[in-house]
Amino acid sequence: MLRGVFMAPGATPAQVAYYVSLFQKVRETPEWRQLMQEGAFNTTFMTGPDYAKWVENEEKRHRELMQSAGFIAQ
Repeated sequence: MLRGVFMAPGATPAQVAYYVSLFQKVRETPEWRQLMQEGAFNTTFMTGPDYAKWVENEEKRHRELMQSAGFIAQ
């Protein structure tokens, strides 16, 4: 399951930086760490072009998996 946070088109670099910093701070809290550990979540953190490329690749991979399983038409 893909999870992420996207900014609205036209967001300024300062706005993006604010939220990247905020999410980095959240990731450092004991509560977040506990939630991630208990849920066995992947805790990879990406931003910018790296994140966009990951989303693109994962969307393609998930589409192929769904097609091969017969959940969506080829």
